[in-house]
Amino acid sequence: MNHDRHCRAAHKTTKGFSLMELMVAMVLGFIVIGGAISVYLASKRSLTEVDQVATLSENGRFALQLLGYSIRHIGFYGGPNPDRYCKVNPSELCIPLQAPAGDCTGDAAAYDIGNSFFALRATSATVEGCITDAMPDTDVLVIKNVGSTPLSGGWSSQQTYVVAGRVSFKLRNGADMPLDIGDSDVAWPYQLQIYYIRDGATPTLSRKILAWDAAAGVMSIQTEDLVQGVENMRFRFGYDSNDDGEVDTLAYEEDVADADWKNVVSLQVFLLLASDVIDPSYTNEKTYQLGDITVSPGDSVRRILLHSDITLRNRRLVGRGGGAMSNPILNVTQNPTRQSGVVLVTGLLFLLVVTIIAVTAAKHSALGLRMSASMQDSYRSFLSAEAGIDAVLGLANTAWDPFENRDDTADPFQGRTDFEGGMNHPFRNQASDPNAVPTDVDVHFNSTHPCRVVDYSNLFDCDYYRIKSEHVQPGRARTQIQVGVAVAVKKK
Repeated sequence: MNHDRHCRAAHKTTKGFSLMELMVAMVLGFIVIGGAISVYLASKRSLTEVDQVATLSENGRFALQLLGYSIRHIGFYGGPNPDRYCKVNPSELCIPLQAPAGDCTGDAAAYDIGNSFFALRATSATVEGCITDAMPDTDVLVIKNVGSTPLSGGWSSQQTYVVAGRVSFKLRNGADMPLDIGDSDVAWPYQLQIYYIRDGATPTLSRKILAWDAAAGVMSIQTEDLVQGVENMRFRFGYDSNDDGEVDTLAYEEDVADADWKNVVSLQVFLLLASDVIDPSYTNEKTYQLGDITVSPGDSVRRILLHSDITLRNRRLVGRGGGAMSNPILNVTQNPTRQSGVVLVTGLLFLLVVTIIAVTAAKHSALGLRMSASMQDSYRSFLSAEAGIDAVLGLANTAWDPFENRDDTADPFQGRTDFEGGMNHPFRNQASDPNAVPTDVDVHFNSTHPCRVVDYSNLFDCDYYRIKSEHVQPGRARTQIQVGVAVAVKKK
């Protein structure tokens, strides 16, 4: 009897954990863990997308810079027009050069200066004999000219030169040097560049160049890989078909007659870049318009389309400048909650640890996401401002040339109606475009001074202009780029 009362009394004073309370604590912990995992996965997907787009943008910008530099030097031979080649004292000047190893065929032959600039469409992997790995249905651009820096030291036996004078034009191998160069002659390194898309596991913007083959001891046609991920390339050419000094025809390479290549003064470049990473969670349902070509991938690869207008202006001297970008400031706050109890001590500790882990993960994920978004906004702002500079430079030698009046131009695009949809400005007045961003471009005239231009028969002055392009996205990013431009003007 006494034993039973003792057991009942002990039972009344015993305390422990309730199964129901422990289950509630675990459910709450799993909810917090699930939320943290969801935030982490979303942040990771966003960071992956931002990283891929940023990489594509950087590669595309570098590709446009390489193409733009070569295209702006089209037709430059350091002196008279190459049409004078072999027309002055042919017996002395027209010494044929031995074709380089692996030379191209047809108009693309390395030393065929009569065809120094043209484009064609790759219909198969083999193009002009020297290209055997081209991506079909992409454009190929052939450029022959001289480098921008004349020879200042001794001859190199591993280089081909153009020796240009007032009325002469000689093409010579460095191995044949030294030549007797007159006081008015200058030697320039000769170069061949054939840009194309090289097919492979990762499509690559490549070019064929004329270079020295040390193993064979001869000049040869060699391949340079430039930018990975360039999937397609298309060119649109602007030329003067009636010799009135104005661009009146825009055509793609298949529509440009052989006789019109010498009249091309501007071109548009379309580049389509694809990421080398396949994202199973992403479906690319976008449509990309490369001039007259429409591309609809429908796969799991992110892409970006870039476009640039480039003017062939060897009579103009252009200097480039840079701008600065701003970065927003990010603050993240943490609001932990407090719970207390008597029985749920173990559940509380478990929930506290899980909450700390979840909040820390969410904090770092949000910070990384906002930093990535800030970087993308700043980079897009820089590209927009840079596009304003390129658009103004593209007006040179056109009916809207802002470098002819020696005056300030608040809006160099005012009055233009040749943009798509009849708009008179490529950056403003785009209310119908939800993705449009404001970019303001101004041209300021500074002064006129004598300048030195590579021309032995004429004297020149230079008009100095300053182009300012500013892009502003309130609260997100702001970029201003200023570029100095010197325009050579023949003295009257």
